[in-house]
Amino acid sequence: MFGGTNKTISIVYNDFALSLLAVTKGELEQALTYQIPLEKGIVKNGMIEDEDAFFNTLKDVLKKKKIKRYDVRMVAPANSTVMKKINLPAHLTTIEQVEEYIEAEMNDSIRVPFSDPLYDIYDEDPSDGEALLFASEREEITKVVDLMDDLDLDLQIVDLKYLADLRIVEKVIPNFYSQTMLVLDWSMDQLLISIINNGKLELNREYTLRTDHEDWSEIISNEEVEFKLTQNKEAYEIQIHDALNEIDQIVHFYQYSLNKGTAEIQRVINIGDHPMLTEIDELIEGKVSLQTSRITDADINAYFPGFKAKHSTLLGLAIKGGYKE
Repeated sequence: MFGGTNKTISIVYNDFALSLLAVTKGELEQALTYQIPLEKGIVKNGMIEDEDAFFNTLKDVLKKKKIKRYDVRMVAPANSTVMKKINLPAHLTTIEQVEEYIEAEMNDSIRVPFSDPLYDIYDEDPSDGEALLFASEREEITKVVDLMDDLDLDLQIVDLKYLADLRIVEKVIPNFYSQTMLVLDWSMDQLLISIINNGKLELNREYTLRTDHEDWSEIISNEEVEFKLTQNKEAYEIQIHDALNEIDQIVHFYQYSLNKGTAEIQRVINIGDHPMLTEIDELIEGKVSLQTSRITDADINAYFPGFKAKHSTLLGLAIKGGYKE
């Protein structure tokens, strides 16, 4: 059962599409998935620009699928969220003490690039002298909360996309947390880069892939949207190669600048809803001498029957807190 609630809806959106996964009674196998393309300008750089259009689009979906009074799970826009490793005083040994310390020091000794942040703390071991702080811009989250209220929905969880992805990778990749992994989440307009070392999130970055709605065609079938790049292919492929160079620089920074050659990436995992993920996977294999794995439809279906690789983030949101097999 999901954290004590019977009706949850996971919502993921970017500049191109709105996707949702609705579950009742915690039964994931009976879940409803739905995806609809978004008109240009409704969401820009992952952030809601036209609130009225977004509201009406989501309202139409909810009405069509008869979804009412669900608890909502969403991801915060990656470009309005930061992760920061915090060094803690040695006398702090409980999560309560860590939370009190960070609250007291926020915007003083602990600084984030938002004047009024919403934040969360991840601290697996409160006595190890460090914690991860995740902070988001309050204005964007408040905007989403108000939209959900107007739709008679209760926004209960705001998650981070790469954390939702990692829940899925952990399930489908054996021994995931015993290695040092580079996890790449590819969308049409965004790349999320994460490095996981023995179960700990060590580094994350967001990289923008510049592209326009006019460059992609849409095929809507069985309540899913498939995108195909039809214009400016060469310019977009150059951006993919630039992204690969950025990945190479981040790996070098992690291994040699951050860890002085004592840490080494052992495997690359590609995940995401990018329609060209197979081609991207091949490009990465040709560029790096590391074992590369792509999360496929078969991988997802083995653990979550009826779902596809493009649903990974939605599934990662849905299983936060547990679910019924």
